[in-house]
Parts: sequence; C-alpha cells; structure tokens
Amino acid sequence: MSARMDEEAPRSAVLDAVAHEYGLDPREPRIFKGEFDRNVRISDPDRGTWLIKVSDERTPAVALDWQETVLAAAAHGIRSGHPDMEIATPRLLATRTGQRRVTLEHGGKTFRLRVVEWIDGDLLSACSAVPRSVYEELGRASAVLTRAFADLTVPTDLPEHTWLAQRSTQEIRAALTRLRDDGRSRTVAEVVAGFERDHADRLARVPWGVVHQDLHDDNTIVTGGDEDPRRLRLAGVIDFNDAHFAPLVADPAVAAAYATLRADDRRDRIAAVVAGYERIRELSEDERSLVEPLALLRLCTNWSVWSVRAAEDVDPEYALRRSRHTWAAVEALLDQP
Repeated sequence: MSARMDEEAPRSAVLDAVAHEYGLDPREPRIFKGEFDRNVRISDPDRGTWLIKVSDERTPAVALDWQETVLAAAAHGIRSGHPDMEIATPRLLATRTGQRRVTLEHGGKTFRLRVVEWIDGDLLSACSAVPRSVYEELGRASAVLTRAFADLTVPTDLPEHTWLAQRSTQEIRAALTRLRDDGRSRTVAEVVAGFERDHADRLARVPWGVVHQDLHDDNTIVTGGDEDPRRLRLAGVIDFNDAHFAPLVADPAVAAAYATLRADDRRDRIAAVVAGYERIRELSEDERSLVEPLALLRLCTNWSVWSVRAAEDVDPEYALRRSRHTWAAVEALLDQP
C-alpha cells in the first residue's frame, strides 16, 4: 500500500466506511495508483470483487456527478444497442440508502468514496502478444461508446483536463518549457508545429461530441489468452474519468496511439482500430486523415506530460511507467513514410 494513501485516507477508515455504508465485508485490499484517484480492490466472500475509488478535493463534485452519468450511459448503450457485444463497463454499487457515493472526513480533508464492480481479466498493457482482432474490437468499442454518449450534454462547469485532444498542442508546449532542450523535445516541438500547420483547421470542423477520451492499454481488459494468445479478446473498458466533449475522431485516435506501443507494424495496429470503429460509425475523409496525426500528438502529449511529472514528482515511478514505451512509438511513426 502506498504511503500517500496511508497519510491521506487510511485504509482502515476507507474499509470501515465501505462496510458500514455498502454492507460489504471488504477483505484482501490491494491498492492501485491512479492519476488522481486511489483505487482499492476488495473481495467480499458472498458478493464478489469490487473496486473502491477514493477521490479527494482535487476532483470537484460536478466531475463525480458527470462520471457517474457517463458510466450509466455506457452500460445502457451497450446493453440496449449492442446486446451481442460482450464488453463490460464498471457498474456502480449503491449504498444501503441508494446513494452513489459517500463522504469520508479525515484529518481535516474530505474524501468521496465510490464502489464499482471489478472486471475480471488482464490489462492489455500486460500482454506481450496481442492479435489484430483485439484492436479491431477496441475500435468497435470506441464507436459503440460514442453512440451511447450521443444524447449526453457536458455540464458547463465541468473542468477541462490535460488529455483532451483539442488541448494537446498547448499542453505539450507548456510541458516543453519545463523540460531540457534536447533532441527529443525539439522533435516534439516540430510535431506540434506540423499539426497546427496542417491539421488544426480540420480538427475544428469535424463532428464533436462526448467520447471516452482515454482508451489506452491500461484501461482495457482482455481475457482468453492463457493457453493461446490468438484467442485473446477484449472483455472490458474501464476508467471513464476523462470522458468529455471533444472531436469524435479523438477517441479512435487515442486507442490507435496506444495500440502502436510495443508493436512491430504500428500502422497496421492503427488500421485495425479504424477498421473496427468503422463497423459501427463511418469516418469522414477529414476524420480519417486526422487519426494518425492525432495518435502521434497523443503519444507526444504522453511523453511530455509524464516526463515533466517524472522530473518534478516526489514519486516518479508511476509517471515513468505510464510513458516507458512511448518514445519508441513516436520515433517509429516519424521514421516510417
């Protein structure tokens, strides 16, 4: 368990609150670090495995309300619109009194606890051999979720965040001012300048709406590959915290960006995501021309933002892990004509 979790919200206080409010018997707690939330997996002997999401004051109530709305829309959209699609999304557990979250006061700070269903399987990032079909399924899931969110309206006071596609160039530029001026930072600056020159106008005119915005390989669950990697399949999508209003094409582009990590044929991975996506929603010519530039821009955002955090955070391990394969993918995409 992380020291930070002990300091901010002791495990005992979190588990006691969950036992009292949700009626669970939380056993075998295991901490998973997130960008903002602290996630605690627990096992109840009668009711299965769950994930406690611990949010602090950095996450405003409007963001929590929005995340819960998005989760409900995702589950309903897949179940009603695509019953043949066996992809799970986190299901919120209500408290004994029907609430979606509870408040925990500790050490003069306020924490909000939510409990969601644990989705069994392996993170895609942990798999060394992944068949093309998984990335096609991921593209399809991206389009299905986008359709599920079609009727949602983003709250006017919902904060934007670092990972929005439309903020990529400014976030990268801000990060570069805090990094050493070397070959990598100059390469990233050239990518930003090229995107602004060649694609910014196109990004503004393509369709926009609510998208998941974070379909990376730590947010996708796979199963079935224990004996034969060719039988691996997409089983779930998690972490809807970044869902927001953005160009619709940003969603398959993000998935395509992370699909290139640790790949031999990176452009074929991008093509697989696009092929799966277009089984549900056809892309316009403008959108197709944006997929790879947006994917490259996302990789540059990942590299620059996590490089800053690794250099300035008191605990750089998480930041380094989140970007450990990124630069190789950036170089490969730039090296291939």
